Amino acid sequence: MKPMIVSYWEGKLSWLERLSFATMLAMGHSVQVFTRDVPPLRAALEGIDVFDVRDVLPDEAPAVLYHEQKHFALYADIVRIALLRQSRGLWCDADCILLNALAQPSDYVMGWLDEGRRINNAVLYMPSDSKLLETYWQAITAIPVRAPWATLRVRVLRELSILRGNDFPRDIEDMSIGPRALTYFVERSGLTSHASPQARFYPLRDSQTHLLIDADDRAARAMIGPETEVVHAWHGKLKRLKALDAPPPVTSWLGQQCTTYGIR
Repeated sequence: MKPMIVSYWEGKLSWLERLSFATMLAMGHSVQVFTRDVPPLRAALEGIDVFDVRDVLPDEAPAVLYHEQKHFALYADIVRIALLRQSRGLWCDADCILLNALAQPSDYVMGWLDEGRRINNAVLYMPSDSKLLETYWQAITAIPVRAPWATLRVRVLRELSILRGNDFPRDIEDMSIGPRALTYFVERSGLTSHASPQARFYPLRDSQTHLLIDADDRAARAMIGPETEVVHAWHGKLKRLKALDAPPPVTSWLGQQCTTYGIR
């Protein structure tokens, strides 16, 4: 039995998101996408169930502030945990390219981005009744907003700001409630052994994203091994490279994936 894959998207779909969802469907997964723009996304994504994200994450602080201030990555960080708490499925970011079907999780699913240093959250599953999930959720939704996973300087400044009556930091994005926070709570829970090696989900780091769109695919292929199940393609980095306006070169690694799945 293959797990339901859940994800979040908002705004215009690029070739990358369409490719990502196409690989999920091709590997035999059912897919549910949560969004605030239900009608246009439902019309654009054939074979995928689209739901209003506010049904699982109401417009309440602090999550709604992330959305209002257009910190969509932080908003998605909370969405994924809300979905896991409701046992909706296994989370995959909308820039994950699946090379194999993902197994039905019986426990935790997560992977190292930097071996032994940072666990990423682009592919994530935690049992809905796990202490780790609930501890993480309570920390990232608490008011006033704190960040015990942050640097000492950030923590001290945050506490001083709270003493002055500021429940929310001036720059919310500094709180980094994603991989840094996840790693912090996984380590405190003694569950790092559940994190898969980097090669399984993150064979390329964000600084290497350009290799995925290089017309010469040899460097990218050299980094993607037989143990790789997902290639996280780093949407943010590709956007900064202005690579999302049109599909990549057909000879690039991502270009070949687009050809395979009919993405134009």
